[in-house]
Amino acid sequence: MKQASPQIQLPRGCQARYERHSISIRERLGIPLTAHCPACAVAELYGITVTSNASLIDFARQGICDEFPDHEIVCQRLAWAYDVSCSFSALLIVCNVGKMPLRMILHNDQHSPARRESNLMHELAHFLCGHPGNALEFSSGIGFRQYNRRYELEAERLGATLQVPGDGLFQLARAGRTNEEIAEIYQASTQMVNFRRNILGIDRRLSYLRR
Repeated sequence: MKQASPQIQLPRGCQARYERHSISIRERLGIPLTAHCPACAVAELYGITVTSNASLIDFARQGICDEFPDHEIVCQRLAWAYDVSCSFSALLIVCNVGKMPLRMILHNDQHSPARRESNLMHELAHFLCGHPGNALEFSSGIGFRQYNRRYELEAERLGATLQVPGDGLFQLARAGRTNEEIAEIYQASTQMVNFRRNILGIDRRLSYLRR
């Protein structure tokens, strides 16, 4: 659930708030702006469990195989979870049961490391923005978000900021690091670095400094 519609506009000052949030999280974790901030570390900071779809399917397979002796058919039916072309990226699940709410991000571990980091940061951004889970409402308090273009744009921008902070990106670009080098530092895709450079006007700022 990414790449929200460009027709949605966020209020003025949102990006600055996202940058401050990213800085605050890194300060709490003791990670500088010019280094990789693991999404799993951010999740742990907020008590969110990160689980891969493969792990979940492995667990399901064990239970299903106990009931269905034809293990080959079971594996075939569950093979979609390991398909790298599967459209599923990640999902934030919040389940309020008793006094200890369950917070979990289920993600597709068949994606590349850079995309996995982006997927996780995107879902963490939904949590940090306080987006409601309102597609399913049960007495147990289980919720899955309905698609909301504004929520997706907010998560896209904050998630990208968590992965590639503006001040850190500017410092690295000013030091002459290439997009490929910066992407490797942040364990991000070059497309993500390009996106951040463009939206923050990094090259325009560097050009101004050279004058």
